[in-house]
Amino acid sequence: MLSIKNGTSNQELIISHQEPRSYNFEGLAPGSQYRIDVICTSGKRKSKPATMILHTTPEVPQEVAFSEQAVTSVFVTWRPPPGQVEKYKLVFGLLSVDRKSWIQVLVLGTSYEVRDLIPGSDYGVNIQSVLGSDTSQVVHRELSTRPAGLCALHLDTVNSSSLSVSWDTAFGEFDFYRVTVANTSVTNTLTIPKEERVAIVTGLVDGCSYNCRPVFEEFMS
Repeated sequence: MLSIKNGTSNQELIISHQEPRSYNFEGLAPGSQYRIDVICTSGKRKSKPATMILHTTPEVPQEVAFSEQAVTSVFVTWRPPPGQVEKYKLVFGLLSVDRKSWIQVLVLGTSYEVRDLIPGSDYGVNIQSVLGSDTSQVVHRELSTRPAGLCALHLDTVNSSSLSVSWDTAFGEFDFYRVTVANTSVTNTLTIPKEERVAIVTGLVDGCSYNCRPVFEEFMS
C-alpha cells in the first residue's frame, strides 16, 4: 500500500508485489509538504509504515517588476507564488561583467531596493523562490538606469546674440549631451559630444530672456 498526503489531500494506492517498486505522483502542488507512507500487507496483516517527508519545488515569484525612473537605485517587487516559500534569492549586477561577480542577497519579504547603481548602465536581475534546500526556476529581468542629472551649470560668457555655458564632469554612462536654449518664441537644441563640456549658442535676440538646459542622453537602440 502506497499513500501520499498533505494538509488538503490524501491519495492511496494498492500496488502488487509483482509490479515495479516505483511510482510517479503527478499533479502535486508546488511548494508543499507531503508525507509518503509505504506499508507491506499480507491478507489483513500490515507492517509498520516506512515514512518519508518531502517538499515539492517552489513556484517562481510572480509579477516581478521595477520601480520607474531608476538612476542610482531601484525597487524590485514581486508577488508570492502559490504554495510555501521561506525566502527569495536575488542576484543582480551589470550585464557587461561576468555573472560570477554579481551580488547575491536573501530576502524574506516581497521587495528589495538595489542601491549604488551606475547611471546610464544596463543591469540584470535574477530572482528565485527558496524553500529549504530547494529553489525554483530563475525569473530574469533587465533594466537600464537613466543618465544622471547635472550637478553644476556655469554661464561663462554672454552678449547680445550668443552665450557660452559649461558644466561639471558627468557621473555614469551616457552617449552625448543635449543642450536646449529656449524662450517663449524659439527653441535651439545642440548635441555636444560626451568628451566636451562647453556649448556655444549663437543667433540669440538681444534683450530677451532664455532658459538653458543641458541633459545627458543615450542612443536608443
